[in-house]
Amino acid sequence: MSPSALDFGNVPPGEDRTLILTVRNRGNGPLQIGALSSTLAEFTHPSGPDLLAGRERREYPVTFSPLVEGSYADTLWIESDDRDTPRLAVPLRGSSRILPDLL
Repeated sequence: MSPSALDFGNVPPGEDRTLILTVRNRGNGPLQIGALSSTLAEFTHPSGPDLLAGRERREYPVTFSPLVEGSYADTLWIESDDRDTPRLAVPLRGSSRILPDLL
């Protein structure tokens, strides 16, 4: 999986930024993705399920859409039928500030 964390930087209130999370099946057999979940409504992403063939990579868009100023942190959980790592945690971070106009 890459990157191992998603940092959206500063996104002004009412705007959004989308980053791509790439999940790769390193095995030869199929990998069943059960669910992608997070808590905060400011972070949106596909919810699953999905199926990756052996050695297949899939890109998932994750969007940060803050409505008010502040700092935001959450975790994107990816559940799968992988025997070694059935649940992956991807830290999500972003902030929202109105930047002053420069003259």
